[in-house]
Amino acid sequence: MAVPNWNSAGLLPPIDHNDPVSLQRSPYEVSVVELVAGLAVTRERKEIVGGLLQYRAALHALGFLNGFQWVNGSFCTDVETLENRPPSDIDVVTFLHSPAGMDVAAVVAHNPQLFFSDRAKATFRCDAYVVDFGRATPELVAMQAAYWSSVWGHTRSGVWKGFLQIPLDPALDGDAVELLDADEVAA
Repeated sequence: MAVPNWNSAGLLPPIDHNDPVSLQRSPYEVSVVELVAGLAVTRERKEIVGGLLQYRAALHALGFLNGFQWVNGSFCTDVETLENRPPSDIDVVTFLHSPAGMDVAAVVAHNPQLFFSDRAKATFRCDAYVVDFGRATPELVAMQAAYWSSVWGHTRSGVWKGFLQIPLDPALDGDAVELLDADEVAA
């Protein structure tokens, strides 16, 4: 599915208003290529998506290949119209499966730029958080999903909005980089 168009409030719609019980709802499942094609429409947005692709490549290089990412923040809104400014970063929560036998604590300690939001933001322009399916109880995963869905399902002023879900699988990341690079050449 393509990234949904912003609604009249400049937000991703939380649901299909024509069919409010449809499965077509937030989080909208899109590919990383569809994310680039749908939202990397300005120089600033392309730079931010470039950071997200670098963040994903760093996770992939460590063996984190399975899971998904929820993507949101001002990047997923028409902030240029709403606030007369570009987005400054992209918010991302990565729900992942650690590779078997990985010493996750050591990996986190040696890669703080991937696992601590302030470092990820400075390095990749990603306000990034991680939920590891293998290290969390099902109850904790459910609580984390409910938390992020609740936080991201509304603006700070209480307006309901949607967000995106992209697979962590790197299969389409090369295509996304090519699309981003092709747009850079054309721009």
